[in-house]
Amino acid sequence: AQRSLYTYSMDPSDGQMVLLSITKDEVMNPAFSRFHPRKNLLYTCTESVAENGQIVTWKVCPETGRLSKLASSDAGGTSTCYLTLDKACENMLVVNYWDATIGVFGVDPKQGHVDGVRSTFDPNNGRKMKARHDKHVNHSQNDHSAQAE
Repeated sequence: AQRSLYTYSMDPSDGQMVLLSITKDEVMNPAFSRFHPRKNLLYTCTESVAENGQIVTWKVCPETGRLSKLASSDAGGTSTCYLTLDKACENMLVVNYWDATIGVFGVDPKQGHVDGVRSTFDPNNGRKMKARHDKHVNHSQNDHSAQAE
């Protein structure tokens, strides 16, 4: 991607959006974003079934809305799709959809970037998924061939 994330402001009276900035840093398939409630930071996770997702921390300029990449961390699983912070903003819960793992990562108290895995839960105990990203997976039909997948 040449341009990864677009920042807009929205006029709440009429819903009109105005483009503020476009990031220059490439980010593969951003899937979900979450603002830090007390710092001008935005967290974005990337989603891929072929490789581990990334958790990217962006500084947000309060005047222009411009995003500057602060840090990037491995999400510990594939198809990373959800991020949330605990109330104290000391930990981030990360959900990896494809391999069904959940991770808790530390958040740096000064700069706010993701600072390393603290714990993980893998219901498959490290076993590889039977479904593969390079083979068709039938999610819409409930016949015998789909159940066999």
